[in-house]
Amino acid sequence: CLTDPVDRVALFECVDRLRLNNSPGEPVPASPPVSMRQWMTRARDQLRLTCLESTRALVAAVEAKDPHTRAHSLTVSEYAEAIGRELGLSSPQLQSVRTAALLHDIGKISIPDAILTKPGPLNTAERRIIERHPAAALEIMGHLSFLAAERPLILHHHERFDGKGYPARLQGEDIPL
Repeated sequence: CLTDPVDRVALFECVDRLRLNNSPGEPVPASPPVSMRQWMTRARDQLRLTCLESTRALVAAVEAKDPHTRAHSLTVSEYAEAIGRELGLSSPQLQSVRTAALLHDIGKISIPDAILTKPGPLNTAERRIIERHPAAALEIMGHLSFLAAERPLILHHHERFDGKGYPARLQGEDIPL
C-alpha cells in the first residue's frame, strides 16, 4: 500500500462527489464514503513515505560526510527492531523504533567535518559539540508532525542506564523507549 502511488484522478473524483452532494458552505459529512477514507489513508501513507524518503536522503548525506558511519543508521535500525521484537513491542512501537534508529544521527550534519572525521580522541570542547547532534536532529526534523513518537527516541539515543549519557543524563526507566 505504501509504495502504490495515489491515483489523483480517483482522489479528485471522490472530492468532487463530496462537493456535489453538499450545498456551498455545508460541512463535509463526518463519515466520508469508505472509498474516500481509503484514498485519504493511502494519501497520508504516501506522504509519510515521501517524507521518510526525503529524510533518509539527509541520513545518506550525513553518512557520506562521515566515512566511519556508512550504513551505520541502517545497522542500528535492524538491531533496534530486533531488540524491540524481543521486548514484545507492538507494530506501531516497532515502526517508531525503526524510524528513530534510521534518523538518530541526522543532527551530525550540523557538526563540522574537522570534528566529525577527526582521527583519534576528541578534546573536551569537541566532545561538547558532538554531543549537540541529538538536539540538532530535533531542530532539523522538529517540524515534521508525523515524527512525534520518534522525537524523544532520537533526542535521547545517547542516554545510558547509569545516567552518564547525554543530553539530559537520564537514567533507567526515565529513558524513553
